[in-house]
Amino acid sequence: MKILTPVVLLFAGCSAPDEGVDTESNADTAWMELGRVEGIVKRTAELTGDGVGNLIVTAFFATTPASNQQPHNGIAVLNVDFSDPDAEISFVLENFFPEPEPYYFLAVFDEDNSLMKDFTWHPSAGDLLSGPVDSGEGEPHWIASGEVLSLSLELSEVAD
Repeated sequence: MKILTPVVLLFAGCSAPDEGVDTESNADTAWMELGRVEGIVKRTAELTGDGVGNLIVTAFFATTPASNQQPHNGIAVLNVDFSDPDAEISFVLENFFPEPEPYYFLAVFDEDNSLMKDFTWHPSAGDLLSGPVDSGEGEPHWIASGEVLSLSLELSEVAD
């Protein structure tokens, strides 16, 4: 089994406070520890090419993956090799605020580099997906303050 771990941060969601913000007087309530997701992506769907491409893992806040929504958080793992059916690619997503609404995750394996050309997450024909897009379906995940969520995603669908 081949396990690959190169990770490149594509986008994430949190910024530093403004200069005029008092971070000391409310230190115990003003800042909370953010959550993170550590996981792996496996493939069960048949490849449409040679198995070498980019893996994009996205997180959607309070909505299932949909083509009219932008992901809240995500990473790109570049030049991965899924030609071995036992390959597993590890990833880490950081900076998740604990929220009352769930997060939904989607992995896309992009062999033709179409997602990286215009930096959109929208899958194209032949891309492998870990779940449906635009179906309203998805597994909800809640992330508590400081929590590390373990996640396993399986590329089991081929985009039309």
